[in-house]
Amino acid sequence: MNQKKLIGILLVVILVVIGGYLVWSKKKSVSSPAQENKSAVVSINNQNQNMTGNSAVSGMGTVDNSIADQSGDVSPDEKRSDEKPDEQFRQQVMTYINQNLNKLAAAPANDKWDTPTFYFVGNSNVYLELYAVDTDLAGAKMLYKAEKDSGGAIKLTEVARYKEGEDDWILSSGTDSYANYVMEEYDLNEDTQKWEKTDEFTDQSDLNDNSSTDTNSNGSASQGKVF
Repeated sequence: MNQKKLIGILLVVILVVIGGYLVWSKKKSVSSPAQENKSAVVSINNQNQNMTGNSAVSGMGTVDNSIADQSGDVSPDEKRSDEKPDEQFRQQVMTYINQNLNKLAAAPANDKWDTPTFYFVGNSNVYLELYAVDTDLAGAKMLYKAEKDSGGAIKLTEVARYKEGEDDWILSSGTDSYANYVMEEYDLNEDTQKWEKTDEFTDQSDLNDNSSTDTNSNGSASQGKVF
C-alpha cells in the first residue's frame, strides 16, 4: 500500500514538472519573437541615426568646402552712386567742360586735344579723359566734383589728376575714391554732335527720356566757372 502510494506521488510530481515545463516553454516561444522584433527595431533605429549623423557631417563638410572654394573666386561687389541720374545736368557739365578743355588742361606743344570722353559716377563726380591728337603718352585724366553755383552756372572742383603711362593712368595729384564705382561712359556722336551714353552700366529706367540740355540757339550750355 505504501509502495503504490509512493508511485502515485511520483507520478503527480512528474506530471507537475512536465506541465510546468510545457507552460514555461510556451511562454518563452511567445516572448522570443517579440524580443527579437524589439532588438531588430533598436538595431534599425541605431543604423538610421548613424546614417543621418554621417550624412549631416558629410553635408556640412561639403558646404564648408564649397564656401571655402568660392571665397577665393568672389570679386568685390561693384559700388553704385546713390544719386539718381540727371541727364540734363550731365549734358550741361559735358558741354561746359568741352568748351573749356584748354583751361582745364594745357594741350601738348604743337598739338591739341582729341574729342574727350566722360565717365560719370552719379551726377556730382565726373572723369574727363583726354588724348592728344598726335603726341603719344600726353593724355590727361581728371576727376571733378560738379555742381551749380548760386547763379545756376556749372562749377567744377578738381579732386584728382592723372597722367598717361605706358600701361595705365598714373595718379599725379589728389585722391580718387571712386575707382571701384560703376561709371557711365559718354562719347560724342559724330553724326548728331550730341553726347551719348555708350557703356553697359547705364540704367535707362532711371533716366528722364524727355530731359533736354539747357542750351541756347547755338547749342552752347550756360557758362560756368572753373575753380
